[in-house]
Amino acid sequence: MEKSKSSKKISTAKTTKAKTVKTPPATSKAKTTAAKKTATSKTKTTVKKDASLELVKAIVHGMEEKKGRNIVYLDLRNIPNSVCEFFVLCDAESTTQVNALAYSVEESAKKKTGESPWHMEGLNNNQWILIDYVNVVAHVFQTPYREFYNIEKLWADAELTVVSEN
Repeated sequence: MEKSKSSKKISTAKTTKAKTVKTPPATSKAKTTAAKKTATSKTKTTVKKDASLELVKAIVHGMEEKKGRNIVYLDLRNIPNSVCEFFVLCDAESTTQVNALAYSVEESAKKKTGESPWHMEGLNNNQWILIDYVNVVAHVFQTPYREFYNIEKLWADAELTVVSEN
């Protein structure tokens, strides 16, 4: 008799484990909240991309003000794991002009978008100055350094827009 009792206990345990638990469907209020969150995140992304493009335009304007040569920008938004959304590049003939271009870019961006650079690098020797706005990075090269580093080839997958070619 003991054998039949233990077999019953085992069979009851199996039945208990086989039961499925159903979760109640989401309420219409929860669905509405989720839809609002999705719509809001899409709107913020669009605004952010437009702000980055406005910053690119301000940087290009600053480069044109001081006669920057070969101005281009690279759209990195469709490249996975890219460091930012845009690179803006130009070159100059002298270290004096490289320095003037860098400060013109900073001034133009501040006036047109209110943005200040997060970091600037290369101001000591004025051969390649990097101006980092986090989502947009401006590179001001002395001509031989731009040819040597060839950023456009390094980021060849990016969409290239030529602003001016000198």
